[in-house]
This record gives sequence, structure tokens and C-alpha cells, in this order.
Amino acid sequence: MQDMDMINEELKAKFLAGECTEEELLQIKEWLKNSPQNKEEIFRMEKMSDKLKAQFMPKSQIRQAEERLMGCIKEQEAEQEAEQEAEHRAHVISLWRRAAAVAVVCVLCGMAWLYLQHNTLRGMQMQLVMTGADNDTTLVLPDGTKVWLNKLSALKYPKEFDSDNRVVEIEGEGYFEVTKNPHQPFIVESEVMSVKVLGTVFNFRIDKQQQRATVSLLEGKVKVVGNHDEGTIELKPGQKACVDARLGNLTVSENDVYQDAMWHERKTAFSNANVSDIAKLLEKIYHIQVVVDPAIDQANTYSGVIKEKETIDSVLDLLQNTLPIHYKVKGNRVYLIK
Repeated sequence: MQDMDMINEELKAKFLAGECTEEELLQIKEWLKNSPQNKEEIFRMEKMSDKLKAQFMPKSQIRQAEERLMGCIKEQEAEQEAEQEAEHRAHVISLWRRAAAVAVVCVLCGMAWLYLQHNTLRGMQMQLVMTGADNDTTLVLPDGTKVWLNKLSALKYPKEFDSDNRVVEIEGEGYFEVTKNPHQPFIVESEVMSVKVLGTVFNFRIDKQQQRATVSLLEGKVKVVGNHDEGTIELKPGQKACVDARLGNLTVSENDVYQDAMWHERKTAFSNANVSDIAKLLEKIYHIQVVVDPAIDQANTYSGVIKEKETIDSVLDLLQNTLPIHYKVKGNRVYLIK
């Protein structure tokens, strides 16, 4: 049986599709009740998919998914009644009832992909790709444009672009290498900002909660338009535009735009960061707990790049050789010592 902390995306997708074996169903149940983080991941994906599910998923499919999950919930309730006291049982059952709301979450199979097809929007057949909390992915659009989609993001695009424009919609963050076609502009739309390009390389990020969107231009030229009259600007390579819908403004700055796009190469940059800041980055990337020795001087700051493909041990060795620290690893906990 798989490690309950490491249920893969394919197994989750099989569950939603009703294709799990009895053993796999048990794994899913154990995974959901194994830790709060597992539930949090599902709930984060629910938040992203709630807005899209009604538009992209037939009601009959939603009902089938809910019925499958409710069946598992009832089995779980019976197990909890036999195993736990009434107070604890009520708490667990409430969590399972909350889980019913995520029966239609689009968990991505394999590389975190799930295509919802046979739906129309604006007269076109649409595709939707979403990523989970621990998965990013790469895809090629119908025109040959390559897109790297970051974690907890979604991209919606037509199965075939129309003759006038190539329009896609994004939530979260994506890195685009757009195929040049001066007769068919490529447009990236979001809730806050729209970007129009002919052929270029750029990074696009939207924070829906803060109502802020940024585009960092690496190559070519793009036209940035605020969706609520914040303004319009054409960027040159090395520039970043930010639209803040709350403040109602559009700002442009000269930046090291390559740092904004490093994530698509599975690299994380840090600049003027102290040891505690670096520890937080390690926790985010490697899902471990990092304990920092209070004796370490936090006034000293450092800059560098962490390659996420490397093991935590190799990164710690590098830090130990470049920073005035030592480390010890005990289980899932790392101690940084002066």
C-alpha cells in the first residue's frame, strides 16, 4: 500500500472518475483523515474549481461525483461510530461532510492534468488545465505556444484558436513562450489585467485575493491593459507592469525579470534574505520543518538561488559551505546551528 502522505494525483483522479479498486478507496480514505494538510490541499483546490465547475462540468457528472463521495462518507461514518467516542466522531463526520463539497474538484492526473472537454464558451470548445498544491506542469497550446503553469493555477483555452485572436484565461501564475504570428495576436486574460502579444516570452501572475496582477517581460513586446481603467502601457524587455485593482493604478518598474520567471525551471531566488527567511523557503519547497538556532545572527543577509530538483541534503551542504551555519537532520525536521 502506498505511503498515506504520498497519494499521487492519478489515484485521486481515479477516485473522482469512479475507477478505484477497494484497496485504492481505502487509501483515499486514510489519506484524507491522515493529516490536516491533506484536507487543506483539497479545500484550496475546491476554492479554485468552484468558480469553474458549473461552467465546465455537466450537472449529471457533478451528481455522480457527489454520490460516489457520499458513499465513502457513509462508510467512514460507520467506521468512526465503531471506533471513537461520540464527541470525536462528530468532529470527524463534520470534516467528511465538508469533503462532500469538493466532489467535483478537478484533481489532475499524472502531471496534474485534467482536460474538461465537450463544453462551449463563446462558441468554442474549451479545455481547462489545473494544478494542485504540489504540482506544476507544462503544456503546448494549439498554436505551438508553450506554457509552464505554476502550482495552484489554472489555464483555460480553446481546442482550436479562431482566425482573429488567440485568447486564453489564467488564474495563478504562468510562464509563456508565445509562437509568433503577427496576424493573430495572443491575448492572456485575467480578472485584473489583460496582456496582448504577437510573439514573446513573459511571466504572468495574478493574485485574486489582493486583486493584483503582474507581467514580467523577458523578450519581445507586450501591451498591458488594466481591466478597470487603470491604464494601458507597452512594455520592453526587462520591465514589469503591475495592476492593482484595489488602488486603481498601473505601475511599471525596471526589474530583474528573470528572477520572476525562475520558478518554471524549478529554481527559487532569494535576495537580501537572513537565515530565517531562507529557512522558510526550505520549508515551502521541501515540506519539512526547519528550526533555526537563536544564536544565529539574523542581521546578516544573503542572496542566491535554490534548485528545487536537488535533494534537501545537497542544498543544506551548499548552505553550510557558504553560510556560517551547520545543520542536523532528524526525521522530517532540520536544525540550523551556529
